[in-house]
Amino acid sequence: MLKKIKTLAEKKGYAAIEASNRSDQRYFRPGLDAVKELGMGSPLIAAGFEKTDIRNAARRLGLANWNKPSTACLASRIPYGVKIDHKTLRRIEKAEACLMQHGFSQVRVRDHFPVARIEIAETEFKKMIRERRKIASELRKLHYDHVTLDLDGYSTGSFDRR
Repeated sequence: MLKKIKTLAEKKGYAAIEASNRSDQRYFRPGLDAVKELGMGSPLIAAGFEKTDIRNAARRLGLANWNKPSTACLASRIPYGVKIDHKTLRRIEKAEACLMQHGFSQVRVRDHFPVARIEIAETEFKKMIRERRKIASELRKLHYDHVTLDLDGYSTGSFDRR
């Protein structure tokens, strides 16, 4: 995928197209290896920017999204070693949209197809339990056979836990 992005960027005259920052280097990010292999630059890393630096700069510039909750690439919801395809990404996108429509603030649907592992803030567990039947029914329409709630709650990089 990055090869295609790099080719398109070069055709458009762009040199820097990768947006990782120094905070990302603390976690397992397979995409960073691909960035290095392709010789792509990471200008925010080179400039020493952490996530907080980016948010502060955006706030100073008056950008409306300066404090928007972080949203990782949908591919981060798929276990390492599992092939990523458009169908899977769309299923995850629809599942997370369903949860957001139910009013959950921060959600991840980890795709262990045919199992959906839902991560939400622990403070929203009671709401999930109340709405579980409706949510499970809606996610089954996306072809998940089993819909589960991760008792550890929402966590970035949960596939990195060992």
